[in-house]
Amino acid sequence: MDSTDAPSPAAADAVDEDASTLDGLLRFTSLCLGLGIPADRVVADFRGGLEDLRQRGSLSVQEMAGVRARAAEGVKDNEQWAEGFVPGYLSGWAAAALRVMEARGLEASKEMRRAVVTSPDAGFLSSLLDCAATATHRGELVGVFTAYAAERAAGR
Repeated sequence: MDSTDAPSPAAADAVDEDASTLDGLLRFTSLCLGLGIPADRVVADFRGGLEDLRQRGSLSVQEMAGVRARAAEGVKDNEQWAEGFVPGYLSGWAAAALRVMEARGLEASKEMRRAVVTSPDAGFLSSLLDCAATATHRGELVGVFTAYAAERAAGR
């Protein structure tokens, strides 16, 4: 199937709306494979869909890792694969947030850096990266840290 065989924009919008759930994403993935779209493209879209669900709070990073492990080829121990994926995933988000902060001249204190590299919360790291990309001063980043600390103190 080439790009001329792509679904109409209206059909693509309907599928995008349906893919807002894991069930919808799985059905969309199956449909794409059934239509003969190359598997590497379908897998890339599936992974992107999982990430969208994670960022919207529909899946935790651990749930996303479990789904990816079950979908990965050649994985013998899904649980072990998922357990290894999560720290690497979080480390990547932390590194990205710190790199964007550095590139934009938004200095992070030693305490802020420590909180970022040890955070087990993908939502916090995503929010921090979003803020770092648009912040005009360090105080905006402090707001993200303050909100995160308040959520942790409240047990969320």
